[in-house]
Amino acid sequence: MKDKRRRKPRGSGHLVSIIMPVYNGENFLDIAISSVVNQSYKNWELILVNDGSTDKSPEILSKWACANKRIVVESQANAGQSVARNRGAEVAQGKFLTFLDQDDYYHKDALRYLVELFDENDEIGMAYNDVEVIDEEGGRLYNHGGFFLPPPNSPPKSLVDCISADLLILPGSVMIRRDLFLAVGGYDRDLIGYEDDHLFVRLFRITKFARTYKAGLFYRMHSNNTSGNFDRMCRSRELFHGKIRALLKDNLKFNINFSYAITRRCLICLLAESRTARIMKDKKGIRDIYRSGKTYDWMTTKLRMASWALHPWIPYTLIRIVYRLARIFGINI
Repeated sequence: MKDKRRRKPRGSGHLVSIIMPVYNGENFLDIAISSVVNQSYKNWELILVNDGSTDKSPEILSKWACANKRIVVESQANAGQSVARNRGAEVAQGKFLTFLDQDDYYHKDALRYLVELFDENDEIGMAYNDVEVIDEEGGRLYNHGGFFLPPPNSPPKSLVDCISADLLILPGSVMIRRDLFLAVGGYDRDLIGYEDDHLFVRLFRITKFARTYKAGLFYRMHSNNTSGNFDRMCRSRELFHGKIRALLKDNLKFNINFSYAITRRCLICLLAESRTARIMKDKKGIRDIYRSGKTYDWMTTKLRMASWALHPWIPYTLIRIVYRLARIFGINI
């Protein structure tokens, strides 16, 4: 459904386009949409992309679109989150984009926190809030940004920072300049998992990041999260690994350290997923992760051997060994 009467909403500040992919999300949709409607920052539009839902989600979306002219519904055949987010970005009218998932919700000041960051610094192209992780019933679990003290590489200062560890950034916590999002091609539709990491690396190559250190997103952990599908996450991680290596291969600073960093990053993510799979007692997930882990372990070993071979002391050491052996056997060199 598409509202023909759509127009830019009035209000102070820049227009922010909030894009929400929806696929069979009837359980939490009202909470997510209400968190947008109740924002303290009022100059927004909400683009709900129905990604081929078969439950009551279309009816819920229609109800909200009829009640608020700043809410627009776009529909497509099921194609995944990345395609849905790109579809929303194409029709968005805002200067800035944010991406809220159907089972999460905003703090009432989430948009205001981020817009203020952009107002203070014209050089940044992406800003993000901290995240409160909650359970299926809404109970607080932990702060995503404060889980590691201090949070590593956040905001990142280099490409190595972007690829060597989890940036602790979730799509629902970010705000991106729309022109930059479109300039890098948006989300990669091949990735279902790690698509946000891939986007952030491409954005970092052309702009700067900033963060608020304030919790603006409530991220809901439950059994239907994409990250709970271990086979899909493993395949997407392997694809992400290859795409990052291909993306950076022409970079003047690309060397064995970059290659080792991304492989190490994937291994760290794999270990975290294996812990989750054990907690969930998902035997198939554990097997999928083990299969994926063997690939990364061998790649890491090869990279370590290559880094040893390229160490500047290696040629000197080999010459000394050859010289000593020659003296032992009475060979003049």
